[in-house]
Amino acid sequence: MANESQKGCTCSCAIGLHIFLISLLCLPFVTIISAMYSFYIGTLTWYNMLNYYCEEKSYLHKIFVTPLLFLAYPLAIVLCTFGLGLYSGFRQLSLQYSSWVNDITDIEKGFYGWLCGFLHMPDCSPYEVVILTDICVAPQDPQRLHINKPRQELSMYGEACSCCEEA
Repeated sequence: MANESQKGCTCSCAIGLHIFLISLLCLPFVTIISAMYSFYIGTLTWYNMLNYYCEEKSYLHKIFVTPLLFLAYPLAIVLCTFGLGLYSGFRQLSLQYSSWVNDITDIEKGFYGWLCGFLHMPDCSPYEVVILTDICVAPQDPQRLHINKPRQELSMYGEACSCCEEA
């Protein structure tokens, strides 16, 4: 019974109403900064899509899809900019300091990476692609490390290749 009463209201340096008040004071700044960053990343994503359709697709795609991308850009960028700005602003409201810091440092929330994955165009993502290599112990000399060539890129879905498989 004593444990239940202690769980009710916990207040410390890292948890409490003072953290919520700080996050509430930061709401307009986080919203504006997140919206500006979302505009920048969204424009990079749009540019990558435009390059993809202009350089890697057929002439039919160049003729029909490229003008649609030009027409859709103003509406899409405004909706995404305001939407992600407001979402980031309200998402960072928290009573816990660690949660607040995590939300405030993740400005854009990975929306454009998700969008490119959803549209099956991962090359258009504005983020860098990291290629992981396997680091294994060489079979002939257990003291030396052996680096295999990369077998696959790390996808946003987290499918990792198996390490050090012997053929």
